Amino acid sequence: MSNMLEDSAKQVFAAHCGGDVVRAIEAGGDASALWLAISEAGFADALIPEAQGGTGLHPSDLGVVLLQAGAAAVPLPLGQTMMVRAVLSEPDTVAGPIAIAAGAAQTTAGLTLRNVPYGRVADWVVAQVSGAWCLLPCADATVTPSAVHGSLAADLQWSELPAATALPDRDWRAVGALVTAATMAGAMQHLLAQTVAYAGDRIQFGKPIGKQQAIQQQLSVMAEQCYAARMAAQLGLSLPDSRDATAVAKSRVGEAAAQVGPIAHAVHGAIGITEEYDLQLLTRHLIEGRAAYGGETYWAAELGRSVLATDKAPLAFVQDMSAGKRLPEAL
Repeated sequence: MSNMLEDSAKQVFAAHCGGDVVRAIEAGGDASALWLAISEAGFADALIPEAQGGTGLHPSDLGVVLLQAGAAAVPLPLGQTMMVRAVLSEPDTVAGPIAIAAGAAQTTAGLTLRNVPYGRVADWVVAQVSGAWCLLPCADATVTPSAVHGSLAADLQWSELPAATALPDRDWRAVGALVTAATMAGAMQHLLAQTVAYAGDRIQFGKPIGKQQAIQQQLSVMAEQCYAARMAAQLGLSLPDSRDATAVAKSRVGEAAAQVGPIAHAVHGAIGITEEYDLQLLTRHLIEGRAAYGGETYWAAELGRSVLATDKAPLAFVQDMSAGKRLPEAL
């Protein structure tokens, strides 16, 4: 199953989500064609139970899809949409990408959500309003970009409270953190391959720079961090209802990103920061992803509090947490 999903995701993203498409959407272009391709491939409904017309997969099965989405710098909230659609009683009535707000709604005058990841390209947004989680339509919202160049984050503001669909009581910010960790791990995986290839091709002092011991050492650190990030993200997806597993995933992936991005740019040199080169599409995602839904310091503190609330040693705590994990289905 995992191999088929991975191959399918690679094909869809390679055909419909090249660097030129990502740049166009980040610049304000229409994302509907890309979303249509993703929807027709069945990814948006992959977690919906079969009885409701979906595939009925478990989040752990979709780790490979989110890794590929991160590697392709997909400029849409794919993971967020999949997780939300899985709990809707009538998913067919909710079409389009779904974002998850990182902060609680402000209801002083109408309704305001600040710095919503993917808010610029979402048709719906999950938000906590007056203590309850709900799904809000973005059609009547004023959308204001809220972050740096190329970011898809936005402030969403409604002059009046929009009609809302109640959602199950769940920590949806943690869900946002989990899927963000998975796409970040995918971005790092692609950065590693891209950087190793560049180090083998770039000739300096008569030989590839990848032959230099200092470069090799940096690439080894990069590889170590990339694979640790992938393992942490997969652990989180295998235990999607565990806040502690999400804390492990988001904190460890954030720690890895803090090293992987700078190493990739250091090896590439000046070409890595040019707009035409795809490296910056991925490293910008890492920078933004680290902060989204809480950085590594926040999630490490949350995990520490959970450990201290028990009488278990840290190793025993992690072993018990991991005992119920669900592994992806193999072919």
